[in-house]
Amino acid sequence: MTTTRFSKHLKAITLASAALALTACSAPHWEKIYFATLSADELTLTANVIFGKPDKDGTHCERVTGSEVFESSSKVIIKVQVSENSCPRPWPWENVATHSIGYLHPVQFKLKKPLAGRTVVDGTKHKKIQVKRSTDAS
Repeated sequence: MTTTRFSKHLKAITLASAALALTACSAPHWEKIYFATLSADELTLTANVIFGKPDKDGTHCERVTGSEVFESSSKVIIKVQVSENSCPRPWPWENVATHSIGYLHPVQFKLKKPLAGRTVVDGTKHKKIQVKRSTDAS
């Protein structure tokens, strides 16, 4: 009887661990931002996050689930939250071969005031982001 109870508990622990691992893989996370483009009027920053290769239908497994912008007199901090739970993952994950190809996905941030020389910082790593000026008149 003790062996049966232990077996049931072992199965329950194994299932709970697997569920936790699956949840952890698909949990939203804050993505690194490496560069952004500033609109001509200096009121819109467009950051690019890197997604994986899209499926045959053109959709990505990743999706933006949130973004934040914090402004001060000297800097602008931006963050992008991404979730990767929209595509099934093959099992076991260790046997999945992938090409490390990145696809840029734009995320826009509307500023309250023009950037006007303020530093733009990635809110996840607290590192300065390279900002280039847009050539568009928008």
